[in-house]
Amino acid sequence: MPTVEEGVVQLTARLGQEDARAAGFRVSETAMSHLRLTCRPEQDDPAEEVEAAVGKEPSKLLLDANAIADRCQKVIREAAGEPMVPAAWLESAAEIGILSAELRKKTSDVRKALGIKSARVAILLYLRQHVGESVPGDAIAGVAGISDWARRVRELRVEFGWPIESGVNTDGMSIDHYRLTADEPDPDLAERWQVAKGARNLKKTGGKMASAKDRLIHYLQAVSPRVADKEQLSHVANINEWPRRLRELEEEGWRIDSNIDDPSLPPGSYRLSTLERRPARVREAIKLRYAVLERDGKTCQDCGRTPGQGAALQIHHIQPVHVGGGNEEGNLVTLCSQCHAGRHAHMSGPVKDELLNPEYDPALAAEQGRFKVSAGGEPAGSDGQCAGTGPPRTQRSSGWTG
Repeated sequence: MPTVEEGVVQLTARLGQEDARAAGFRVSETAMSHLRLTCRPEQDDPAEEVEAAVGKEPSKLLLDANAIADRCQKVIREAAGEPMVPAAWLESAAEIGILSAELRKKTSDVRKALGIKSARVAILLYLRQHVGESVPGDAIAGVAGISDWARRVRELRVEFGWPIESGVNTDGMSIDHYRLTADEPDPDLAERWQVAKGARNLKKTGGKMASAKDRLIHYLQAVSPRVADKEQLSHVANINEWPRRLRELEEEGWRIDSNIDDPSLPPGSYRLSTLERRPARVREAIKLRYAVLERDGKTCQDCGRTPGQGAALQIHHIQPVHVGGGNEEGNLVTLCSQCHAGRHAHMSGPVKDELLNPEYDPALAAEQGRFKVSAGGEPAGSDGQCAGTGPPRTQRSSGWTG
């Protein structure tokens, strides 16, 4: 006979998708030991909710669940045998809904009879059996046996620091899927969520609520140089337009990197790379950069690599500004940092995104002065920076103020 760790959570995950007719599950000492899941010691441990099996035998409860499933199938068969009219189908659908709720309640009773008292524990156990795998929310709902299962997933992530990704905070995942990325909790993740909660309630002097933009920069500064995912940022800003507020912060001179700028960042994550605030950027230049990236499919136009393949993308002037080139879209192209450097092979030092760095760099100015304009019009050693080539601009730093 299968023991708990071998089958019971898998079984409840499949309920609602296939008929569960198994019986005879038993709880061994090994299984109960396996269910003692470790979370942060200073918080309530879900393991404390694991108890010895009590009440009805799991096999009897599963037979009860099977009887409910048979009744549901009977309703469907009877509906299929009658003329399909809206009024009759609505009555059948209502009965199916009632039976589905009864079936979910019965599977929850099975879980409790097996000693898994908490839906949160059941969810964690199931995810730990599928570390690194994307699992559908419907499967987690089956495991939990309650309607409020999504809240339990959030508690595991926010309160206990379990690294659970979802389509909400991770690009490239279905919106209704979840993935446990590691088989142990992450205290830093839980701490960042605590900071996010505080930032969401940030107030200015006098007690007035801070703006969404102020709350965002406050949070990014508090966790810098660590990464913030879009779920945390959305929680802090508490508005749907929070990406626009991040862009406004970029325009004000804050260096906020994404996966496009630094491919080591998880997709959908952001990082305040430095607490030093740069000179304000021209809004049109920021908008133009995003437009060029979108036009080029966020792909290097020389080698074809993307951030998902490890490419840090930058914008390059095809004809440099100081020899007559402008900021027209047709004169701009997306390149990875390596290919960008190749376009400026005679220049020492790193190249930069030419729309993110419109100010004149003194070090590059000295480098440019050593070379003459080539016959092709582009100076050897030029970095092709944007307009703004005048006296060096002094950088200023500024923190958030209420």
